[in-house]
Amino acid sequence: MAKNNDYMYECQSCGQKFTRWEGRCFRCNEWNTVVEIKDEEVKLKKGIKASSVSKLSDIGLSETPRISTGSKELDRVLGGGIVKGASMLIGGEPGIGKSTLLLELADRVCKIKGQKVLYITGEESLEQVKLRAERLNVRTEGLLIASETSLYKVLKTVDDLTPTLLIIDSIQAIYDEELKSPMGSFSQLRQTVGNLMELTKSRNISTFLIGHVTKEGMIAGPKMIEHMVDAVIYFEGDENMNYRVLRTIKNRFGPSNEIGIFEMNATGLADVENPSSFFLSGRSLDQPGSVVGGIITGSRPILIEIQSLMSTSYIPMPRRTVVGYESNRVAMLLAIMEKYFHYNFSNLDLFVNIVGGLKTQEPALDLAVMTAIASSYLGKKLSSDFFIIGEVGLTGEVRKIPRIVERINEAERIGFKSAIIPHQDYINPKGQAKEAKTELSVTRVKNIREVFDVVFN
Repeated sequence: MAKNNDYMYECQSCGQKFTRWEGRCFRCNEWNTVVEIKDEEVKLKKGIKASSVSKLSDIGLSETPRISTGSKELDRVLGGGIVKGASMLIGGEPGIGKSTLLLELADRVCKIKGQKVLYITGEESLEQVKLRAERLNVRTEGLLIASETSLYKVLKTVDDLTPTLLIIDSIQAIYDEELKSPMGSFSQLRQTVGNLMELTKSRNISTFLIGHVTKEGMIAGPKMIEHMVDAVIYFEGDENMNYRVLRTIKNRFGPSNEIGIFEMNATGLADVENPSSFFLSGRSLDQPGSVVGGIITGSRPILIEIQSLMSTSYIPMPRRTVVGYESNRVAMLLAIMEKYFHYNFSNLDLFVNIVGGLKTQEPALDLAVMTAIASSYLGKKLSSDFFIIGEVGLTGEVRKIPRIVERINEAERIGFKSAIIPHQDYINPKGQAKEAKTELSVTRVKNIREVFDVVFN
Protein backbone atom coordinates (compact mmCIF):
# COMPACT_ATOMS: atom_id res chain seq x y z
CA MET A 1 0.00 0.00 0.00
CA ALA A 2 1.15 3.50 -0.74
CA LYS A 3 1.84 5.70 2.25
CA ASN A 4 0.33 9.09 2.88
CA ASN A 5 1.83 11.86 0.73
CA ASP A 6 3.09 9.24 -1.78
CA TYR A 7 2.03 9.56 -5.39
CA MET A 8 -0.82 7.27 -6.35
CA TYR A 9 -2.74 6.65 -9.55
CA GLU A 10 -6.38 7.18 -10.43
CA CYS A 11 -8.62 6.34 -13.38
CA GLN A 12 -9.94 9.51 -14.99
CA SER A 13 -13.00 7.68 -16.28
CA CYS A 14 -14.44 6.05 -13.15
CA GLY A 15 -12.25 7.29 -10.25
CA GLN A 16 -10.74 3.89 -9.31
CA LYS A 17 -7.43 4.32 -7.43
CA PHE A 18 -4.26 2.26 -7.97
CA THR A 19 -0.96 1.95 -6.13
CA ARG A 20 0.92 1.67 -9.43
CA TRP A 21 0.37 2.64 -13.04
CA GLU A 22 -1.86 0.36 -15.11
CA GLY A 23 -2.48 0.44 -18.83
CA ARG A 24 -6.14 -0.44 -18.44
CA CYS A 25 -8.56 0.16 -15.57
CA PHE A 26 -9.99 -3.16 -14.39
CA ARG A 27 -13.16 -1.45 -13.17
CA CYS A 28 -14.35 0.34 -16.34
CA ASN A 29 -12.03 -1.45 -18.84
CA GLU A 30 -10.90 1.86 -20.34
CA TRP A 31 -7.34 2.11 -21.73
CA ASN A 32 -4.82 4.89 -20.93
CA THR A 33 -7.06 6.56 -18.33
CA VAL A 34 -4.89 5.84 -15.26
CA VAL A 35 -2.80 8.90 -14.33
CA GLU A 36 -0.62 9.91 -11.42
CA ILE A 37 -2.20 12.01 -8.69
CA LYS A 38 -1.33 13.30 -5.24
CA ASP A 39 -3.22 11.64 -2.41
CA GLU A 40 -3.52 14.41 0.17
CA GLU A 41 -3.14 13.47 3.80
CA VAL A 42 -6.12 14.24 6.05
CA LYS A 43 -5.02 15.03 9.58
CA LEU A 44 -7.47 14.38 12.44
CA LYS A 45 -7.11 16.36 15.64
CA LYS A 46 -7.84 13.93 18.43
CA GLY A 47 -9.64 15.03 21.56
CA ILE A 48 -11.38 18.02 19.91
CA LYS A 49 -15.16 17.75 19.63
CA ALA A 50 -17.57 19.79 17.54
CA SER A 51 -17.66 23.51 18.28
CA SER A 52 -21.32 23.34 19.30
CA VAL A 53 -23.88 20.60 19.93
CA SER A 54 -27.57 21.51 20.19
CA LYS A 55 -30.77 19.72 20.99
CA LEU A 56 -33.13 19.41 18.07
CA SER A 57 -35.90 21.02 20.11
CA ASP A 58 -33.71 24.08 20.83
CA ILE A 59 -32.89 24.84 17.19
CA GLY A 60 -34.87 27.80 15.85
CA LEU A 61 -36.07 28.21 12.27
CA SER A 62 -35.71 31.33 10.19
CA GLU A 63 -37.12 32.06 6.77
CA THR A 64 -34.65 31.22 3.99
CA PRO A 65 -33.78 34.44 2.13
CA ARG A 66 -34.48 34.17 -1.60
CA ILE A 67 -33.95 36.32 -4.68
CA SER A 68 -36.74 36.41 -7.24
CA THR A 69 -35.64 35.37 -10.74
CA GLY A 70 -38.27 37.53 -12.42
CA SER A 71 -39.79 34.38 -13.98
CA LYS A 72 -42.74 32.65 -12.29
CA GLU A 73 -41.89 29.33 -13.90
CA LEU A 74 -38.23 29.43 -12.83
CA ASP A 75 -39.21 30.54 -9.32
CA ARG A 76 -41.58 27.56 -9.15
CA VAL A 77 -38.83 25.13 -10.15
CA LEU A 78 -36.40 26.58 -7.60
CA GLY A 79 -38.99 26.47 -4.81
CA GLY A 80 -39.75 30.19 -4.66
CA GLY A 81 -36.57 31.85 -5.90
CA ILE A 82 -32.78 31.68 -5.62
CA VAL A 83 -31.53 30.80 -2.15
CA LYS A 84 -28.48 32.81 -1.13
CA GLY A 85 -25.38 30.63 -1.11
CA ALA A 86 -27.10 27.74 -2.89
CA SER A 87 -25.55 25.88 -5.83
CA MET A 88 -27.65 24.68 -8.79
CA LEU A 89 -26.57 22.33 -11.58
CA ILE A 90 -28.45 22.61 -14.89
CA GLY A 91 -28.05 19.99 -17.62
CA GLY A 92 -29.54 19.63 -21.08
CA GLU A 93 -28.92 18.70 -24.69
CA PRO A 94 -26.73 21.01 -26.82
CA GLY A 95 -28.78 23.87 -28.27
CA ILE A 96 -31.72 23.35 -25.93
CA GLY A 97 -31.37 26.87 -24.48
CA LYS A 98 -29.37 26.58 -21.23
CA SER A 99 -27.19 29.61 -21.96
CA THR A 100 -30.22 31.58 -23.10
CA LEU A 101 -32.10 30.76 -19.89
CA LEU A 102 -29.25 31.83 -17.60
CA LEU A 103 -28.30 34.93 -19.59
CA GLU A 104 -31.89 36.16 -19.29
CA LEU A 105 -31.81 35.26 -15.59
CA ALA A 106 -28.60 37.28 -15.14
CA ASP A 107 -30.23 40.25 -16.87
CA ARG A 108 -33.29 40.19 -14.59
CA VAL A 109 -31.28 39.76 -11.37
CA CYS A 110 -28.95 42.63 -12.35
CA LYS A 111 -31.94 44.97 -12.53
CA ILE A 112 -32.64 44.37 -8.83
CA LYS A 113 -31.03 47.09 -6.73
CA GLY A 114 -27.88 45.94 -4.95
CA GLN A 115 -27.46 42.69 -6.94
CA LYS A 116 -24.29 41.90 -8.90
CA VAL A 117 -24.01 39.03 -11.39
CA LEU A 118 -20.80 37.45 -12.75
CA TYR A 119 -21.15 35.30 -15.88
CA ILE A 120 -18.13 33.07 -16.60
CA THR A 121 -18.10 31.61 -20.11
CA GLY A 122 -15.56 28.89 -20.78
CA GLU A 123 -16.75 27.76 -24.22
CA GLU A 124 -17.60 31.03 -25.97
CA SER A 125 -15.77 34.28 -26.55
CA LEU A 126 -17.02 37.59 -25.17
CA GLU A 127 -18.14 38.59 -28.68
CA GLN A 128 -20.30 35.47 -28.98
CA VAL A 129 -21.97 36.19 -25.65
CA LYS A 130 -22.52 39.78 -26.75
CA LEU A 131 -24.23 38.62 -29.95
CA ARG A 132 -26.60 36.39 -27.95
CA ALA A 133 -27.30 39.23 -25.53
CA GLU A 134 -28.21 41.54 -28.43
CA ARG A 135 -30.60 38.96 -29.84
CA LEU A 136 -32.24 38.54 -26.41
CA ASN A 137 -32.34 42.30 -25.86
CA VAL A 138 -30.08 41.99 -22.79
CA ARG A 139 -28.38 45.34 -22.28
CA THR A 140 -27.98 45.60 -18.51
CA GLU A 141 -24.95 47.73 -17.65
CA GLY A 142 -24.15 45.94 -14.39
CA LEU A 143 -23.79 42.43 -15.86
CA LEU A 144 -20.15 41.30 -15.56
CA ILE A 145 -18.85 38.75 -18.10
CA ALA A 146 -15.48 36.98 -18.26
CA SER A 147 -14.17 34.36 -20.67
CA GLU A 148 -11.94 32.06 -18.62
CA THR A 149 -11.19 28.34 -18.20
CA SER A 150 -8.53 28.36 -15.46
CA LEU A 151 -9.97 27.32 -12.10
CA TYR A 152 -7.63 29.52 -10.06
CA LYS A 153 -8.28 32.60 -12.18
CA VAL A 154 -12.02 32.02 -11.80
CA LEU A 155 -11.68 31.62 -8.03
CA LYS A 156 -9.59 34.80 -7.77
CA THR A 157 -12.08 36.77 -9.88
CA VAL A 158 -15.02 35.58 -7.78
CA ASP A 159 -13.18 36.35 -4.55
CA ASP A 160 -12.34 39.89 -5.69
CA LEU A 161 -15.77 40.80 -7.10
CA THR A 162 -17.96 38.87 -4.61
CA PRO A 163 -21.08 38.82 -6.83
CA THR A 164 -24.56 37.97 -5.61
CA LEU A 165 -24.99 35.42 -8.40
CA LEU A 166 -22.31 33.40 -10.22
CA ILE A 167 -23.00 31.56 -13.49
CA ILE A 168 -20.46 29.06 -14.89
CA ASP A 169 -20.99 28.06 -18.55
CA SER A 170 -19.99 25.26 -18.50
CA ILE A 171 -18.44 23.43 -15.55
CA GLN A 172 -16.72 20.91 -17.88
CA ALA A 173 -14.78 23.78 -19.49
CA ILE A 174 -13.11 24.85 -16.20
CA TYR A 175 -9.94 22.97 -15.28
CA ASP A 176 -7.19 22.85 -12.65
CA GLU A 177 -3.74 23.31 -14.20
CA GLU A 178 -2.05 21.31 -11.43
CA LEU A 179 -3.85 18.11 -12.41
CA LYS A 180 -2.49 16.14 -15.34
CA SER A 181 -5.89 14.72 -16.26
CA PRO A 182 -7.74 16.17 -19.28
CA MET A 183 -10.49 18.78 -19.07
CA GLY A 184 -13.86 17.32 -18.03
CA SER A 185 -12.38 14.17 -16.48
CA PHE A 186 -13.39 12.67 -13.13
CA SER A 187 -10.59 14.32 -11.16
CA GLN A 188 -11.00 17.70 -12.87
CA LEU A 189 -14.74 17.86 -12.19
CA ARG A 190 -14.31 16.76 -8.58
CA GLN A 191 -11.59 19.34 -7.96
CA THR A 192 -13.35 22.15 -9.83
CA VAL A 193 -16.78 21.73 -8.27
CA GLY A 194 -15.32 21.17 -4.81
CA ASN A 195 -13.24 24.37 -4.87
CA LEU A 196 -16.07 26.46 -6.34
CA MET A 197 -18.58 25.25 -3.74
CA GLU A 198 -16.14 25.87 -0.89
CA LEU A 199 -15.59 29.49 -1.99
CA THR A 200 -19.15 30.42 -2.95
CA LYS A 201 -20.77 28.97 0.15
CA SER A 202 -18.26 30.74 2.40
CA ARG A 203 -19.07 34.05 0.60
CA ASN A 204 -22.84 33.35 0.47
CA ILE A 205 -22.82 33.50 -3.35
CA SER A 206 -25.59 31.75 -5.27
CA THR A 207 -24.17 29.66 -8.12
CA PHE A 208 -25.54 28.16 -11.34
CA LEU A 209 -23.42 25.52 -13.07
CA ILE A 210 -24.21 24.44 -16.64
CA GLY A 211 -23.33 20.79 -17.27
CA HIS A 212 -23.06 18.75 -20.45
CA VAL A 213 -25.15 15.60 -20.83
CA THR A 214 -24.28 12.15 -22.14
CA LYS A 215 -25.98 10.27 -24.98
CA GLU A 216 -28.27 8.70 -22.37
CA GLY A 217 -29.44 12.17 -21.31
CA MET A 218 -27.64 12.18 -17.91
CA ILE A 219 -25.33 14.97 -16.75
CA ALA A 220 -21.79 14.06 -17.81
CA GLY A 221 -19.35 13.26 -15.03
CA PRO A 222 -19.56 11.33 -11.77
CA LYS A 223 -22.78 11.20 -9.78
CA MET A 224 -20.77 12.68 -6.92
CA ILE A 225 -21.20 16.14 -8.51
CA GLU A 226 -24.99 15.89 -8.20
CA HIS A 227 -24.58 15.09 -4.49
CA MET A 228 -22.32 18.11 -3.96
CA VAL A 229 -24.77 20.72 -5.27
CA ASP A 230 -28.05 21.80 -3.67
CA ALA A 231 -30.26 21.41 -6.75
CA VAL A 232 -30.11 19.36 -9.95
CA ILE A 233 -32.27 20.62 -12.81
CA TYR A 234 -32.74 19.22 -16.30
CA PHE A 235 -33.71 21.39 -19.27
CA GLU A 236 -35.69 19.21 -21.67
CA GLY A 237 -37.59 19.50 -24.92
CA ASP A 238 -37.32 18.91 -28.63
CA GLU A 239 -35.14 21.58 -30.24
CA ASN A 240 -37.45 21.42 -33.27
CA MET A 241 -40.44 22.48 -31.13
CA ASN A 242 -41.03 25.83 -29.48
CA TYR A 243 -41.47 24.74 -25.88
CA ARG A 244 -39.03 23.72 -23.14
CA VAL A 245 -39.50 21.92 -19.82
CA LEU A 246 -37.36 22.71 -16.78
CA ARG A 247 -37.55 19.75 -14.38
CA THR A 248 -36.17 19.52 -10.83
CA ILE A 249 -34.56 16.19 -9.95
CA LYS A 250 -33.16 17.28 -6.59
CA ASN A 251 -33.77 20.39 -4.50
CA ARG A 252 -32.70 20.88 -0.90
CA PHE A 253 -34.74 24.07 -0.61
CA GLY A 254 -37.96 23.12 -2.38
CA PRO A 255 -40.03 20.28 -3.85
CA SER A 256 -38.43 17.85 -6.26
CA ASN A 257 -40.01 16.76 -9.56
CA GLU A 258 -41.38 20.28 -10.03
CA ILE A 259 -41.50 21.50 -13.62
CA GLY A 260 -41.61 24.85 -15.37
CA ILE A 261 -42.86 25.29 -18.94
CA PHE A 262 -41.27 27.81 -21.29
CA GLU A 263 -41.94 28.77 -24.89
CA MET A 264 -38.94 29.50 -27.10
CA ASN A 265 -39.41 32.43 -29.46
CA ALA A 266 -37.22 34.82 -31.43
CA THR A 267 -36.47 36.97 -28.38
CA GLY A 268 -35.77 34.18 -25.88
CA LEU A 269 -37.78 32.13 -23.40
CA ALA A 270 -41.27 33.13 -22.25
CA ASP A 271 -43.21 31.63 -19.33
CA VAL A 272 -46.15 29.35 -20.10
CA GLU A 273 -48.43 30.00 -17.13
CA ASN A 274 -51.27 27.75 -18.32
CA PRO A 275 -49.55 24.50 -19.43
CA SER A 276 -52.77 22.44 -19.60
CA SER A 277 -54.25 24.70 -22.26
CA PHE A 278 -50.86 24.85 -23.98
CA PHE A 279 -50.58 21.05 -24.33
CA LEU A 280 -54.24 20.56 -25.29
CA SER A 281 -54.28 23.23 -28.00
CA GLY A 282 -54.97 21.84 -31.46
CA ARG A 283 -56.66 18.67 -30.16
CA SER A 284 -59.16 17.02 -32.51
CA LEU A 285 -62.41 15.70 -30.99
CA ASP A 286 -63.61 13.88 -34.11
CA GLN A 287 -61.00 11.12 -34.31
CA PRO A 288 -60.72 7.86 -32.34
CA GLY A 289 -57.64 7.18 -30.28
CA SER A 290 -57.48 10.52 -28.39
CA VAL A 291 -58.08 10.77 -24.62
CA VAL A 292 -57.23 13.44 -22.02
CA GLY A 293 -55.70 12.44 -18.68
CA GLY A 294 -54.13 14.32 -15.79
CA ILE A 295 -50.75 14.11 -14.07
CA ILE A 296 -49.24 15.78 -11.01
CA THR A 297 -45.75 17.24 -11.31
CA GLY A 298 -44.53 18.64 -8.01
CA SER A 299 -47.28 20.97 -6.86
CA ARG A 300 -48.92 21.44 -10.27
CA PRO A 301 -51.68 19.41 -11.98
CA ILE A 302 -51.35 19.27 -15.77
CA LEU A 303 -53.81 17.90 -18.32
CA ILE A 304 -52.26 16.08 -21.27
CA GLU A 305 -53.54 14.32 -24.35
CA ILE A 306 -52.78 10.63 -24.97
CA GLN A 307 -53.01 9.44 -28.56
CA SER A 308 -53.01 5.88 -29.84
CA LEU A 309 -52.81 4.50 -33.36
CA MET A 310 -53.07 0.91 -34.61
CA SER A 311 -52.24 -0.34 -38.07
CA THR A 312 -51.88 -3.71 -39.74
CA SER A 313 -48.44 -5.22 -39.18
CA TYR A 314 -46.53 -6.87 -42.04
CA ILE A 315 -43.68 -8.22 -39.94
CA PRO A 316 -43.64 -11.36 -37.75
CA MET A 317 -43.28 -9.38 -34.53
CA PRO A 318 -45.55 -6.27 -34.46
CA ARG A 319 -44.03 -2.99 -33.34
CA ARG A 320 -44.84 -1.44 -29.96
CA THR A 321 -43.74 2.19 -30.03
CA VAL A 322 -44.37 4.29 -26.92
CA VAL A 323 -43.30 7.95 -26.60
CA GLY A 324 -43.52 9.75 -23.26
CA TYR A 325 -44.85 6.83 -21.20
CA GLU A 326 -43.42 3.58 -19.82
CA SER A 327 -43.39 0.91 -22.54
CA ASN A 328 -43.54 -1.99 -20.04
CA ARG A 329 -46.67 -0.50 -18.51
CA VAL A 330 -48.31 -0.24 -21.93
CA ALA A 331 -47.47 -3.91 -22.55
CA MET A 332 -49.21 -4.76 -19.28
CA LEU A 333 -52.33 -2.80 -20.30
CA LEU A 334 -52.42 -4.65 -23.63
CA ALA A 335 -52.28 -7.98 -21.80
CA ILE A 336 -55.20 -6.94 -19.56
CA MET A 337 -57.37 -6.03 -22.55
CA GLU A 338 -56.50 -9.28 -24.32
CA LYS A 339 -57.40 -11.22 -21.19
CA TYR A 340 -60.72 -9.61 -20.26
CA PHE A 341 -61.98 -8.26 -23.61
CA HIS A 342 -60.43 -10.84 -25.95
CA TYR A 343 -58.91 -8.12 -28.15
CA ASN A 344 -56.35 -9.49 -30.62
CA PHE A 345 -53.27 -7.29 -31.02
CA SER A 346 -51.02 -10.02 -32.47
CA ASN A 347 -51.14 -8.67 -36.04
CA LEU A 348 -51.27 -4.94 -35.24
CA ASP A 349 -48.56 -2.33 -34.84
CA LEU A 350 -49.25 -0.10 -31.82
CA PHE A 351 -48.17 3.51 -31.35
CA VAL A 352 -48.82 5.46 -28.13
CA ASN A 353 -47.79 9.10 -27.76
CA ILE A 354 -48.02 11.69 -24.99
CA VAL A 355 -48.73 14.79 -27.08
CA GLY A 356 -46.34 17.68 -26.55
CA GLY A 357 -43.28 15.61 -25.71
CA LEU A 358 -43.83 15.43 -21.94
CA LYS A 359 -42.43 12.34 -20.24
CA THR A 360 -44.18 10.71 -17.30
CA GLN A 361 -44.43 7.34 -15.58
CA GLU A 362 -47.39 8.15 -13.35
CA PRO A 363 -49.76 5.14 -13.03
CA ALA A 364 -52.73 7.53 -12.88
CA LEU A 365 -52.55 7.68 -16.70
CA ASP A 366 -53.23 3.92 -17.06
CA LEU A 367 -56.96 4.30 -17.61
CA ALA A 368 -56.55 7.09 -20.16
CA VAL A 369 -53.88 5.13 -22.08
CA MET A 370 -56.02 1.99 -22.08
CA THR A 371 -59.08 3.92 -23.28
CA ALA A 372 -57.09 5.54 -26.10
CA ILE A 373 -55.81 2.11 -27.22
CA ALA A 374 -59.33 0.62 -27.15
CA SER A 375 -60.71 3.61 -29.05
CA SER A 376 -58.13 3.14 -31.79
CA TYR A 377 -58.63 -0.64 -31.89
CA LEU A 378 -62.42 -0.39 -32.17
CA GLY A 379 -62.30 2.62 -34.49
CA LYS A 380 -64.75 4.45 -32.21
CA LYS A 381 -64.38 7.93 -30.82
CA LEU A 382 -65.51 8.63 -27.27
CA SER A 383 -69.21 9.33 -26.78
CA SER A 384 -68.34 12.57 -24.99
CA ASP A 385 -65.30 14.72 -24.24
CA PHE A 386 -64.23 12.87 -21.09
CA PHE A 387 -61.42 13.62 -18.67
CA ILE A 388 -60.20 10.17 -17.54
CA ILE A 389 -57.84 9.25 -14.68
CA GLY A 390 -57.14 6.08 -12.73
CA GLU A 391 -54.60 3.31 -12.16
CA VAL A 392 -55.43 -0.14 -13.56
CA GLY A 393 -54.56 -3.38 -11.77
CA LEU A 394 -53.79 -6.75 -13.32
CA THR A 395 -57.28 -8.05 -12.53
CA GLY A 396 -58.88 -5.15 -14.39
CA GLU A 397 -59.82 -3.12 -11.31
CA VAL A 398 -59.48 0.66 -11.29
CA ARG A 399 -57.42 1.67 -8.27
CA LYS A 400 -57.25 4.83 -6.20
CA ILE A 401 -54.89 7.67 -7.09
CA PRO A 402 -53.53 10.54 -4.94
CA ARG A 403 -54.48 14.22 -5.12
CA ILE A 404 -57.57 13.56 -7.20
CA VAL A 405 -59.30 16.82 -6.22
CA GLU A 406 -56.53 18.92 -7.79
CA ARG A 407 -56.83 17.02 -11.07
CA ILE A 408 -60.62 17.41 -11.16
CA ASN A 409 -60.42 21.13 -10.40
CA GLU A 410 -57.87 21.59 -13.21
CA ALA A 411 -60.14 19.73 -15.65
CA GLU A 412 -63.08 21.93 -14.67
CA ARG A 413 -60.97 25.07 -15.07
CA ILE A 414 -59.99 24.03 -18.60
CA GLY A 415 -63.66 23.51 -19.50
CA PHE A 416 -64.37 19.77 -19.30
CA LYS A 417 -67.94 18.76 -18.47
CA SER A 418 -67.49 15.02 -17.79
CA ALA A 419 -64.92 13.03 -15.83
CA ILE A 420 -64.31 9.34 -15.16
CA ILE A 421 -62.46 8.63 -11.94
CA PRO A 422 -61.80 5.66 -9.62
CA HIS A 423 -64.47 4.78 -7.08
CA GLN A 424 -62.83 6.50 -4.11
CA ASP A 425 -63.40 9.23 -1.58
CA TYR A 426 -61.96 12.68 -2.15
CA ILE A 427 -59.20 13.44 0.34
CA ASN A 428 -58.43 17.01 1.31
CA PRO A 429 -54.88 18.15 2.29
CA LYS A 430 -55.59 17.35 5.95
CA GLY A 431 -56.27 13.70 5.10
CA GLN A 432 -60.02 13.91 5.68
CA ALA A 433 -62.60 12.54 3.27
CA LYS A 434 -64.47 15.40 1.64
CA GLU A 435 -66.65 15.79 -1.44
CA ALA A 436 -65.20 18.12 -4.05
CA LYS A 437 -67.27 21.11 -5.12
CA THR A 438 -67.38 20.72 -8.88
CA GLU A 439 -69.77 21.26 -11.76
CA LEU A 440 -68.37 18.26 -13.65
CA SER A 441 -70.50 15.21 -14.29
CA VAL A 442 -68.34 12.70 -12.40
CA THR A 443 -68.64 8.96 -13.07
CA ARG A 444 -66.99 6.66 -10.56
CA VAL A 445 -65.86 3.27 -11.83
CA LYS A 446 -64.56 0.09 -10.21
CA ASN A 447 -63.23 -1.78 -13.25
CA ILE A 448 -62.33 -1.20 -16.87
CA ARG A 449 -65.53 -2.83 -18.17
CA GLU A 450 -67.56 -0.05 -16.54
CA VAL A 451 -65.28 2.52 -18.19
CA PHE A 452 -65.74 1.13 -21.69
CA ASP A 453 -69.51 0.84 -21.18
CA VAL A 454 -69.61 4.57 -20.43
CA VAL A 455 -67.23 5.97 -23.03
CA PHE A 456 -68.34 3.74 -25.90
CA ASN A 457 -72.05 3.53 -24.89
